[in-house]
Amino acid sequence: RQSADAQYPVYIDFEDILTGIEGLPPYTVLRKVATTGKISTCEEKAFLGCFIVLQFLRSHAIMNSMVQWHETLSRPKFEHFVTLKWFLSDAEALFSTVYPLVDCRWTLYHTSSATFPLCDSPVLVQPESIMVALSPRVLVEIQRTVPADDGELCLVQRISDSKIDEFRRRTIANTFREVIFGNLQVLQSWKESSEFQRRVDLMKDAKQYNKIVREEGRRELWLLNAYANL
Repeated sequence: RQSADAQYPVYIDFEDILTGIEGLPPYTVLRKVATTGKISTCEEKAFLGCFIVLQFLRSHAIMNSMVQWHETLSRPKFEHFVTLKWFLSDAEALFSTVYPLVDCRWTLYHTSSATFPLCDSPVLVQPESIMVALSPRVLVEIQRTVPADDGELCLVQRISDSKIDEFRRRTIANTFREVIFGNLQVLQSWKESSEFQRRVDLMKDAKQYNKIVREEGRRELWLLNAYANL
């Protein structure tokens, strides 16, 4: 990317950085858990925690929100990618962000058929919990206010209809551009819901991602992006 405000051409190939990240253990473990439907070791749980943080930071809404935030500070968007690269290179900063997630109770839901559509900002953050669909058949929920039990990696439970409905509502509320899924009938039913219509009404006139993210109470945006002040 090029900064128009720089005194000389400055480039950073951030797509190459993101591609490199996808070859690291967090994404390897993601594919394994998505296939097997279980977390086997503490190391796998930690790597999944890393994946969740990385996916949050690189999501469409968060990335655009942070670029717009820099613009409100009269800083070129180039600075966001530089400071994000610094943050991702800082093992201590990553540990302090990932560990609080890993040290909570995790519940893994594994269904026999595709159940979980994916939106463009798939890390569903609420004060009490975080939901992430690891695949169309695997959902993890992190209870942020419940400490992890000694010797227990995660709970594995059958998912209830009420939990599926909660996931649906939270996914729609976290959608900025699109939802993808292999079942057109499910997508159509979501599209016809009152929650979806409210989201469409909110987004059709939206011009500032950072305002929407902040107004919806996602204070984690500002916590996770404290690196922007480096």
